[in-house]
Amino acid sequence: MHRNRHMTKVMSGRASRWKRQKNPARIFLQPRDREIMVAVYSHRMLTRTQIEKLFNFKCTRRVNSRLRKLYDHHYLSRYFLPTIRGSAKAIYYLGTKGVMVVAEELGIDLNLIKQKCKSTSKLSELFLSHTLELNDIRIAFSLGLENQPEMELERWINDNDCKQEYRAAGLGKDVIRRFRPDGYFRFWYQGKLYSFFLEHDRSTMTLGRFASKVQSYIDFDVTGYYRQRFGVKFFSVLVITKTCERLYNLKKAVETVTDKQFWFTTLERVTPNTVFDQIWQRAGRNEYYPLIRL
Repeated sequence: MHRNRHMTKVMSGRASRWKRQKNPARIFLQPRDREIMVAVYSHRMLTRTQIEKLFNFKCTRRVNSRLRKLYDHHYLSRYFLPTIRGSAKAIYYLGTKGVMVVAEELGIDLNLIKQKCKSTSKLSELFLSHTLELNDIRIAFSLGLENQPEMELERWINDNDCKQEYRAAGLGKDVIRRFRPDGYFRFWYQGKLYSFFLEHDRSTMTLGRFASKVQSYIDFDVTGYYRQRFGVKFFSVLVITKTCERLYNLKKAVETVTDKQFWFTTLERVTPNTVFDQIWQRAGRNEYYPLIRL
């Protein structure tokens, strides 16, 4: 992880943003504090803005103050991502005490949480930006689901926990096949379970490589590993791109492999108020569709 190593002077009466206070005022953990720590762990990391959206803080000063206390008491850790304009952006991940809280809340082995937090702290800036954009997409879906009283999020698996590896027959011997979706989630609506893999395309992958990834999804399905791993039969793949031109090119690449399962839209259209609207194109078709018919 490329951390900002700049040193700053501590202003009179004001704590340094780069260091924890040595003797912070006592903190009493609230239920929302615990929820914030679980959310940070589930998303791998979150910015202050993302936390503010998820927990509907009405005052930026208030969320900053609470996050600062959690940071000073080692429930959260943070580093700063340099920006072109303005001050550096704080990125929060679990601190040493936060690991213990999350283990208690989720009933997960403490060492597993420590291991995942360690890998998060070593992300390069490229993957860091990708993870934060994935979190923006996840938050848009999460808040969009909250806006629909008949919908209920059943689970969301982040990109790090969504790695897949399986065996498939090929060339007379077993072949190990791997693919890494950018996430997986599913929700209930009117008694039906809707399941989706997520691909957030940042225009860094060639069209040929993306077509190969499409084939891996198909193989993961037809070999039965999807049903074995996730316990259901069907899924779709949501491909979210930066531009309409890139969407068109990826859609054509997918259509050389299949005309089913893949849905496409652009990042700017993915908001809590529009994510289920008629913003999606489908492989093999030219019209726009809602993700599900409400």
